[in-house]
Amino acid sequence: MKKVLFIAYLFPPIANSGTQRSVKFANNLLQHNWQPYVLTVKNPPDPSIDPALLNEVDKHVPVYRVPMQSEKMCSQLTSWLPKPLKNKIKSGLEWRLRSLQQTPDEYVGWVPTALQAAIRLHKEQHFDLVYVTGMPWSSFLIADKLKQKTGLPMVLDYRDLWNNTDLGWESQTVNKHNTALENKLLDNADAVISTTDSFVDKLMLDQQVPAHKKDRFYCITNGYEPDEFLAAKQLAPILDSSTFNIVYTGVWKDGYNISRLLEAISYLLKQHPELKIKLYTAGYQDKQANRFDLENNMVEFGRVAHKQALKMMLEADLLYLPIPEGKVGHMQLPGKLFEYVGSGSTILADLPSDSEAGKMLAKTGGADIGQSTSIEGLADRLMSHYHKTANVQPANAKACRQLERQAQAAQLAAVFNRLVSDRRQ
Repeated sequence: MKKVLFIAYLFPPIANSGTQRSVKFANNLLQHNWQPYVLTVKNPPDPSIDPALLNEVDKHVPVYRVPMQSEKMCSQLTSWLPKPLKNKIKSGLEWRLRSLQQTPDEYVGWVPTALQAAIRLHKEQHFDLVYVTGMPWSSFLIADKLKQKTGLPMVLDYRDLWNNTDLGWESQTVNKHNTALENKLLDNADAVISTTDSFVDKLMLDQQVPAHKKDRFYCITNGYEPDEFLAAKQLAPILDSSTFNIVYTGVWKDGYNISRLLEAISYLLKQHPELKIKLYTAGYQDKQANRFDLENNMVEFGRVAHKQALKMMLEADLLYLPIPEGKVGHMQLPGKLFEYVGSGSTILADLPSDSEAGKMLAKTGGADIGQSTSIEGLADRLMSHYHKTANVQPANAKACRQLERQAQAAQLAAVFNRLVSDRRQ
């Protein structure tokens, strides 16, 4: 079995959408003659930690956890202090040290310690290649430095875009530095993967990739795990079976939330108070029901276990799917899209049909796709689903199976195999 050093900062127990891509790739690569050795962070400073996620890591996947340099240094500096005082001072020092290093991102302090561990592991295991997933983009530096020292083929996995000077995500100075750094890393990479065709096209365009090098770029989307739905089915019912249940699982951010849906439901109930509609949400913390006078028609669970979110999807009469506003939202495939598809429940996709999400759902079926131009228009679509008169294309079983995590891992293994084969020739 071939071996890959799998560098993934976002890995259980960090609760982040990027964590799922990493752990599912690692688990499923085992079925494709690749043994991953995961290198991730120890004691992450990230705020969202879910120890239950550790149960999702296959027992046959070795995981090596390396602290950030700031933690290592501060542990040494405060080792002589009494424990209560030590922990308080150590935490403050770590935060200040991390704040001093922000390029290419706040996680750059992980690079020195992780690189040392990567070199040591390669001496022990003799890897066939190194794979790294971002963000954080500083993780790419670890793989690049390892390639320079060992000659290992390097695969960069973009779960999102890094530099977006045209979108104004960063200051001009930081963007200039990061763009130069990204271009260098892309040029050094043996293969580049991203999650949508639009992202791949943008990476090649920004890099001005010549035609003879475009075969280094691949699109491997995210996916869903069928076995997780089988496990979720065993849970006790969550939703009220006597009402028409709409479900949304995800975040609430400026430019990416369900305020349009809440306005549409509120509008409907004022026009038709007899309707038995209930909205269930999970994923965001701040309560929104009272803002839209929906206290009696809305249940907001906040953050829930992954299995509970899947159970909600399975029981839903309708799943609501928006995308973030702006160019990047048009180019993204939200992680929940794949689990929505995997649930088999009908999806109300409130988004442009020519967006990446719209085009994907046109392939899988099972969705009502289109961006309602008004709240009244969205309300009309909700009513058509309530009365079961909506025109929804049947699900395409073959297209849905292609989004299973096992299928994505097979694509990744094929990229790995090609690189190893090319290296041996």
